[in-house]
Amino acid sequence: MQLLKDSFRKILSFYKKRKCDNDVLDYVLTICRGYMSQWPPSEDKMAKIFETIDEYLFDGLLTTTLVYLDMNIEFTTSLSRKHIAGQTTFGFGDSVITFGLNGKLFETLFTSNNNQYIVGGKQCRDINTCFLEIFAHEICHVFIYLYRSVYGIKKWEERSHGRMFSLLCRQVFRQIETKHGLIPGFSSFADLAVIRDIARECEKNDIDMEYFDNGEWLTVKVYNVRRVYASVSGDAGKFDVPISFLRPI
Repeated sequence: MQLLKDSFRKILSFYKKRKCDNDVLDYVLTICRGYMSQWPPSEDKMAKIFETIDEYLFDGLLTTTLVYLDMNIEFTTSLSRKHIAGQTTFGFGDSVITFGLNGKLFETLFTSNNNQYIVGGKQCRDINTCFLEIFAHEICHVFIYLYRSVYGIKKWEERSHGRMFSLLCRQVFRQIETKHGLIPGFSSFADLAVIRDIARECEKNDIDMEYFDNGEWLTVKVYNVRRVYASVSGDAGKFDVPISFLRPI
């Protein structure tokens, strides 16, 4: 176990001092694109992408840790929450990490003419690039889950997108933000707080907003704006939506 701790410390120390070389990152992502000739990528292909990123960018540490701790990763391109692009879940002490990307959401996004989105502050104009950038975001979560397991950290003091997560996104994958806006027009807003403030103003002044749902924008009334979600009403009734899927008309 001490060897694993030393390896995690070494990787983090390396990336604290320098970013991943652009040529190396491009080479790795090119290999990964080779596993995406069919859409959506199969679970086996997702595993290959994971192994490739781990081998070249983390010295195989993630796979080594999984084997040592007798843990598995379950890959899927189907998520029950249809508006979530990617989701990685793990409970401390569990033996399985669930690693999911939402294949249907990506298909919906890239069937429209507006197929340019922002992931981690980087533009992605095609479905495979977008998929891989979200994949990179999720693999940062895996790194942290395994780090916690190796160090026996039951209570994690950082937010899910805290300092270590930001360092990995920025230094390893050159993503300058920990957010991704996979809706048309999202990149016009600086961050979630801006959209939240607009939603509160619209609620206060009874002004309609638009909500992105399955490839189209729906007109809704906004009420009960919270930190991440807001309640809205429209032709489809009343329901809760992520604030990041709202925009002013």
